[in-house]
Order: sequence, then structure tokens, then C-alpha cells
Amino acid sequence: MTRTMKRLALPLGAAAILGTSGFAFMASNSVAPSYAGDGVNTVSGFSITNISYHQASGDLTYVNFDADPGATHNSSNDPAESQITFDGTNWINCNRTSLDRSQTPEAHFLCDVRGLGIHDSVSNLRVVVTH
Repeated sequence: MTRTMKRLALPLGAAAILGTSGFAFMASNSVAPSYAGDGVNTVSGFSITNISYHQASGDLTYVNFDADPGATHNSSNDPAESQITFDGTNWINCNRTSLDRSQTPEAHFLCDVRGLGIHDSVSNLRVVVTH
């Protein structure tokens, strides 16, 4: 072996070992199975009607309203859910108190806001219903 080859043997050998070990680490990565998709469909709104407020001692205690879908649907296993907010930040879950898919409105909701200190001068009610 020539003198030049002896001098290059160690650096070239180290480079080969480091290069292949990097590929070994890359080959050992694993990704769990997952699903992805893309689709298009119509999103219809709900009509919110019959909003009523109940109060005690100057604070709101309950908010009631009816929700009716803007389009027909047939999914009896997928009931609507609702939340309300007065400030756009703090969301309050509402309970569906009745559900009748053959009637209009479809569902009646009751939102318990007792103890939240919401005064009867509220002017920013926002209702979100999902189905």
C-alpha cells in the first residue's frame, strides 16, 4: 500500500461508517397508520328562534332557544349540540331538552348560566349549533 493510500484509509473509512449509520437511523423511522381525505359537501345553517332569557336578582340564570336545521336530514343517531357565548371567548354548553325530528323546531336547548354573573343587559349573545 502506498503512503498516500494509508493516509486516506482512516478518513475514508470513518466517512463510510458515518454515512451508512446515518442512513440506518433514517431507515428506522416509523409512522403510525393514519387517514387523510378531502371532500366537499353543503353546510346548512340552523334557524335559531324563540330565544328567551330568565333572570333572578338581576343576573341571567337560563337562556332557552329552539334550533331548526336549514336542510332536511335523516341521521337519527347524530343529534344537534349547542353552545352560547356572550363575549366571544367563554363558551357555555347547552343541554338539549327535547328532540323531535318530525317537527319544527327540531330541538329545544336550555343553557344554564347561573353563577356566571351575566347581567340582564346582555347584548352580544352568540349561538352555535352543530350537527
